[in-house]
Amino acid sequence: MSTFPLDIVSEILCRLPVKCVLRCRCVSKCWLTLIDSPEFSKLHVNYSLKLKTTNSNLFLILRKVDYNGHGKRCFYSLHFDNLNSRVVTPKELTNPLMSYEFNTKILGSCNGLLLISNTVNDIALWNPSTGKHKKLPILGIGENHVHVSFGFGYDVVNNDYKVVRIVQFSGSEKGSFHSDVKVYSLKSSCWRGVDEQLPYFLQYVDQPGTYLNGSLHWFASAKMEIPENNLELLIVAFDLGTEKWRLVPPPRYMSFNVNLVLLGGSLCVYKTYLIDSYDDWGNVDLVVDHVDIWEMKEYGVKDSWTMVASLEQPDKQIGCTVVPLAYSKNGEEILVELDNRRFVWTSIAGDSIKIVDIEIGALRGFLHFNSYVYLGSLAHLSSNDDTSDRYNQDKGGKKKALKKRGDDFLSKGFKLKL
Repeated sequence: MSTFPLDIVSEILCRLPVKCVLRCRCVSKCWLTLIDSPEFSKLHVNYSLKLKTTNSNLFLILRKVDYNGHGKRCFYSLHFDNLNSRVVTPKELTNPLMSYEFNTKILGSCNGLLLISNTVNDIALWNPSTGKHKKLPILGIGENHVHVSFGFGYDVVNNDYKVVRIVQFSGSEKGSFHSDVKVYSLKSSCWRGVDEQLPYFLQYVDQPGTYLNGSLHWFASAKMEIPENNLELLIVAFDLGTEKWRLVPPPRYMSFNVNLVLLGGSLCVYKTYLIDSYDDWGNVDLVVDHVDIWEMKEYGVKDSWTMVASLEQPDKQIGCTVVPLAYSKNGEEILVELDNRRFVWTSIAGDSIKIVDIEIGALRGFLHFNSYVYLGSLAHLSSNDDTSDRYNQDKGGKKKALKKRGDDFLSKGFKLKL
């Protein structure tokens, strides 16, 4: 048996999908120590980010939507490669904030870590690939607040993951307000205030901050007024390194009722256009007609905003939500979530669609969900994660036998002596 230097082993392992790397922990104590080290974790994250545009390490997490207030609040996971099938069965994940009282929300995603929440005081960071999670300290809000918004991202300058919480209060004069911005640092495990408060009023607070280029982005306006159509819609960015606010130029003619999304590593704005739909009895309802997507080709440059697609709703009789999620590997199609219950690959040219249905047990198309893109990675939370030994998590949190994994791995021809 040949012997490989550990740095060569590290370079090989960092190129593997996260599931394969987690199985490799069982090969030897030496590999276990290597894979669990923060240095290897960062190496694997960086390599996975390089391959992000190929979707090779990208997953979708499905958050089950419970409309009637009953049932189990679940998360499901799908690898992007599985979305080439007509029908897919996602893998159920154990919700670390499992509650029969609240629907756990996803408030952000960065480098394989998710920010999840039941309430504003029940928040955690979670790595679905490793099963680890870390609850955040409770932070009081105060009375008479208008709304609360969160964002989550990576501070490249200080090598730190940060959670941003924005609480806004109405002022004594019409249209006036004030903000309270707090930042949670994963490195220090505590909340603290920032020197520069947000001078703009957030719009669409149900949309968490969108992370790109070390900053979190929200829609905002200069004043708090109703109706909002009388205001100019702005894009504000919070730099996680300097912890300062700035404006990002929006696309021209941007109106309200829009959303921010990350597609292909670029900041995008999409607007949904609705039309009236009549059933056989003459009842009217609003359904999606089409969705226009604008992409900022060069970050921070106003003239680089380009309309990259206008996606037609395939069935005008149903559907009130269309959410763009990701480009295909060849960049010719966009994956969208349709009406919270199925996926559709739609060509940018508008000449073809491919429907992907979700099947859970014997049920197909009955699962209502919100979906989010995340990176499969080994991103660390800390040395004292709340689930320190839960790797390669299955439904119910069951752990595979380590010996069997090691034997299976070696039986496939990996003959390294360490």
